Amino acid sequence: MLRYRRTQIAFLRNALQGALHILTHFLDHAQREGYGPLSDTLWLRLETPELKELLADRALSGLLSELGRFTERAIAHGRGDQIRRLFQEILRGHRRKLFDQKLGQSSADQMIGFFQRLDEDMIGEMFSNFQSQSWLAIRERRHALPPYGLMALFRLFHKIKREDLSIGEATAVIKLASFEHWDHPTIGLELLGSVICHAELATDEEVERFLHQSVAPSWLDYRLTKESAEGVANFLSIVSTKGKRCYAVVERPSILHLLAESLTDLPTRGLARGLKALALIGAGALVDLRASGAGRPIEQSQRIAKEIVSELMQDRPWGALRLQVWLGVWVLSDEPRMQQFLRTCKESFVQFWLPTEPKKPVSGSVQHLSGLMVEWLARAERESLMSHPFQVPNPYLGR
Repeated sequence: MLRYRRTQIAFLRNALQGALHILTHFLDHAQREGYGPLSDTLWLRLETPELKELLADRALSGLLSELGRFTERAIAHGRGDQIRRLFQEILRGHRRKLFDQKLGQSSADQMIGFFQRLDEDMIGEMFSNFQSQSWLAIRERRHALPPYGLMALFRLFHKIKREDLSIGEATAVIKLASFEHWDHPTIGLELLGSVICHAELATDEEVERFLHQSVAPSWLDYRLTKESAEGVANFLSIVSTKGKRCYAVVERPSILHLLAESLTDLPTRGLARGLKALALIGAGALVDLRASGAGRPIEQSQRIAKEIVSELMQDRPWGALRLQVWLGVWVLSDEPRMQQFLRTCKESFVQFWLPTEPKKPVSGSVQHLSGLMVEWLARAERESLMSHPFQVPNPYLGR
């Protein structure tokens, strides 16, 4: 039946009047059932000018997932170059606008499912018409932006060196502030914090509305009991950059319990757990939550918080941890339990501040702070400064 060229073209022309996934299934089925030569011939026929035009139109008329499945199977059949030529056809002329609209109206997980079949250069070309503001504009047209796939999308934008698209995406999430989806137990504080970090085009008032409207208190309490101390400390640090009106969202009994527990057990925790406790206490102080109810005040808190977030955004978690730990020491410098911890772990605590290996990079300002801490700890050992309330170095005073 499909022996002749004219019947093959007629068959494909007819197939392209229907859904793309039907043609995809047929070509796959022919290959599996031993009709490889026919399948190869049909793939070649799709390169003829008429069918190439029809295929490009059909690709834009269906779901992004259908085009993604077709792309996947084409590559599996060794048709990667053919797919590249198809997308070159789609990404020019009147079809480009249609493709941009399709991309902008897809959810994050739909885009990730689609892009995982393509190389970075092709993905970059597909986003070449967008900047942060234009991506924000098209994403805001959706009713909601569910969080599923968002973290993977941020990583993809980072991989193709388009952080500006992460800014647009996250800002749209904040501005839409949808009621649904953000109470699922599998969504973590890392994703929520990443959205807040990237949403540079959103105002503090919009972030506050998003936190109150989209983040269920029950979900937040649940995540706070499941997340690591580092995860909670990083989340509190991020929230602290968005103004005092956002602090009320994280003023939860569960966080206050974590802070109190961190302080109570500090002298007996050992270095690793003690560092996590101090980081949590330091980050808590940035949002006006203090384990002891008081503690030393923090000058330039917004500047410090932004430096912590900068370390996180630049993939320097070790730098963020050092700043948080230093804050914890500063806040608790009048606490006997802080002094006891330093006396117990003094040698290993010095090691924590020494220059880091290449796998643990930190910024220049964190290096400077670390050097001050090493000098101070050496002097404190000589002069017995840890036996009473002490004055820990603070490079932010008076700045």
